[in-house]
Amino acid sequence: MRAVKTDELIKALDHGKIIANPESWKNNTAAITAVSSLLTLVVGILEIFGISIPMDDGVKVGMATALWSCVGALNVFATFATSAKVGITSSIAAKRAAKKEVKDA
Repeated sequence: MRAVKTDELIKALDHGKIIANPESWKNNTAAITAVSSLLTLVVGILEIFGISIPMDDGVKVGMATALWSCVGALNVFATFATSAKVGITSSIAAKRAAKKEVKDA
């Protein structure tokens, strides 16, 4: 497995749809979000019924924060990298097009 370079990640965000299979990325992102949500829900329900994971509450909060930070970062990356209409250059292009319309009017 090779390491992904930062400039490759920026290119993916910049151009959108350069990922080989955007549908797969979107499906996997949705699955990761669903599994993470289900895991959070199960832990919460177990706590309600008095079944506790033998960990300090601070550790649980830290793990949940780390989990949701990773899921959020993946969601943002996968959305920008697999969509041509959102991302870094699309917002810049939209601003330029709006300025051009104002000048042409």
